[in-house]
Amino acid sequence: MKENLPNQLEKPKSGQTATEVIKLLINIIAGFLVPWIAGAFLIYWDKKAMLLAFPSGGFMSLLFNDFGVYTKWWQLHPDHMESVTTIPFNLGIYPIVAGWMLHFIFTTRFRFNAALMIAAFAALLTGAEFVYVCLDKIQYGNGWNIGWTYLSYILALGAVYGYSFMTSRRILNGASRVGRPTRTSI
Repeated sequence: MKENLPNQLEKPKSGQTATEVIKLLINIIAGFLVPWIAGAFLIYWDKKAMLLAFPSGGFMSLLFNDFGVYTKWWQLHPDHMESVTTIPFNLGIYPIVAGWMLHFIFTTRFRFNAALMIAAFAALLTGAEFVYVCLDKIQYGNGWNIGWTYLSYILALGAVYGYSFMTSRRILNGASRVGRPTRTSI
């Protein structure tokens, strides 16, 4: 029975597990804890932006990251855990950055700011990922590069903005009327 087990299930070499735990802790700190400190301020200042950004930003991040890992376009270390290593980022930096983007779009007065903010925040995320690439925590494969990364962030943040635009107009503005009982005359 032991001959049928894949190599991944064998006992890890000495020091290998500790190194992988440290890499995962760095991902949790950089991708989840630090962004949620900024996210706490955003929740205090702009609940609407966070309410719109977290589900859509987390969903877009999950969609893009799992597809990218599956197609081997990128690999985040520790790599043997596949999509588990992206969970801190899916629930941390990506929805929080999307929330800050929506906050700045909602609070600025210029009409052209949405495209500018999407491009700026996509550049911010691409820069953060470039640091991870330089630190050799992310490896690209199958023709993927930093340019494709920027384009994927523009698409994801554009989808978050589109979702928030539709949702804020249709649901949140009418939310005060939903569920309120009507007065009937007797």
